[in-house]
Amino acid sequence: MHTPVRQQALLVLAAALIFFVNLGGARLWDDDEPKNAQCAREMLAAGDWVVPLFNGGLRYDKPVLVYWLMISAYQVFGDTEFAARFWSAVAAIGTTLATYQLGRTLFHPRVGFWAGWMLATSLMFVVAGRAATPDSLLMLCTTLAMLAFVRTTWGANTTLAGANQLGDFLPRTWSGMAMVYAAVGMGTLAKGPVAVVLPVLALTVYLVCLRQALGPTVSGVRRLGGLVSPISWCVAAWKLRPFTAALVVAVIAAPWYVVVAMRTDGDWLAGFLGRHNVGRYLSPMENHSGPLFYYILAVLFGFFPWSTFLPQAVVRVARQIRQSTSWAAYLFLACWAGVWIAFFSFSGTKLPSYVTPAYPALAVMTAAWVDGWLSEPAKVNRWLLRQSVASLAIAGILLVVLLPIAAHYVLPGEAMLAVVGVPLMVGGLFAVRWVVRQPPRAAATLAVMSLAFTMSLFGFAAVRVSRHQNSAALIELLREVRERPALAAFDFTVPSLVYYSQGHVPQFWQAEEAITYLQSEPQAVLITYTRGYDELRPRLPSDVTILARGQRFLRKSEVIILGRVDEVSRRTTAASFNR
Repeated sequence: MHTPVRQQALLVLAAALIFFVNLGGARLWDDDEPKNAQCAREMLAAGDWVVPLFNGGLRYDKPVLVYWLMISAYQVFGDTEFAARFWSAVAAIGTTLATYQLGRTLFHPRVGFWAGWMLATSLMFVVAGRAATPDSLLMLCTTLAMLAFVRTTWGANTTLAGANQLGDFLPRTWSGMAMVYAAVGMGTLAKGPVAVVLPVLALTVYLVCLRQALGPTVSGVRRLGGLVSPISWCVAAWKLRPFTAALVVAVIAAPWYVVVAMRTDGDWLAGFLGRHNVGRYLSPMENHSGPLFYYILAVLFGFFPWSTFLPQAVVRVARQIRQSTSWAAYLFLACWAGVWIAFFSFSGTKLPSYVTPAYPALAVMTAAWVDGWLSEPAKVNRWLLRQSVASLAIAGILLVVLLPIAAHYVLPGEAMLAVVGVPLMVGGLFAVRWVVRQPPRAAATLAVMSLAFTMSLFGFAAVRVSRHQNSAALIELLREVRERPALAAFDFTVPSLVYYSQGHVPQFWQAEEAITYLQSEPQAVLITYTRGYDELRPRLPSDVTILARGQRFLRKSEVIILGRVDEVSRRTTAASFNR
């Protein structure tokens, strides 16, 4: 198990279990998954590989790479949830291996192994790797870019312990930086400008900090002045070969951006860059906002269960930057994670997924701390170590106790969800017993615990919870009520409804338009929810009735289906689609 080949083989096996077991078992989660999956479906049906479409209109949210990959999976596996998520899972395995290589190159293979394992079993990384979104692709591209920089700087088997000038920390060849920018260029096709801006910003900050650290010893004020000096930033930016960046990124990403702008008369580009990049950063969208410390809490949740060790790992990084011969490696990781988290902390729109590209850096940091614990257990604070491990057992106990209670109120019949807490409870209790006297056994227990926890959570619990979503059951019921239902929605936007209906679903926001649609043809069906129904009810024609109704997924209001009365609908009036 100590050879790099065996370590990587074990990581691939564990990651394959985490990301592929029951990958297609859960229905698509609103809002992003069905939007992306349906967009790929509509592009495939139209034979158009350039313009992203959703529900018959432009989809401005994301660039094209995720749709291309989904289309390829549809052609191999069929139009299924598994196919929509397939490439996200593949990318997650790739990021796991790239993180292993980062830890191995910056430190040594054991750090790489633990970094890959921690990343593959952290909550938000698994969410991205099992979702039909471009987040997993962005993480892969970002990690590959950082790995390319590290490999061309540190080399495959060298360290920078004896380096004493900035030139020692720079890639030696043009091809090395070309590989960095090839990765961010692909990221630009997956997610947009953020894939270029933040990796380059992180590397620039890293070189600025290096320049100050390697310069003559000066006072704190002068050192701070050097960090904010425009000259320092210009020098660092120049060392990163900006012309190479512009050339490589333009060759990879510019052709599609230019063509889609031409095909849509600039509309798609304006919507994507203006609204979904600048607009999202400057102001909250879709009620996704939060305080300045939002991402501190988001990381503690998203990097769970390993976030219990993250505070100790961060303190160790700060110390190692000042004391260790590997200080440059720790500084690199700190700049990577710090820039990503700080940048989005000032964003108007906040979502936990925005900072997941920093998780590989956090994983290597935490893995280096675990390696230090296993190598020199006497130097680790035993009380903090016990409390960290005990917190996992406590979290497991709380899940076992509280999940059945919560399920009773919001997910009836799902008391079995409590099993997701068992690995944390059992693993945590055993690890507490061994954490001081037998560190290797405790570490192995934590590894097995994290694997069992993520597999039970995503391969079992998430699948059961997803069955309580409305859209798939609603469409199934509609096909029983109407031979060829002509579905539309009023004051109701649920992307999975479009995906599972496999067709265009007109959206109405004015009551008059909705009433006119209901009267337009016998098969017309209108979906709304309680507020919309209350608005429509006084105006409904006498032959329009409630065909079905059911509780909205995790909401207090009801979903209501309206249609004109006929013999079939009389027999099924007010049926429930909650299954």
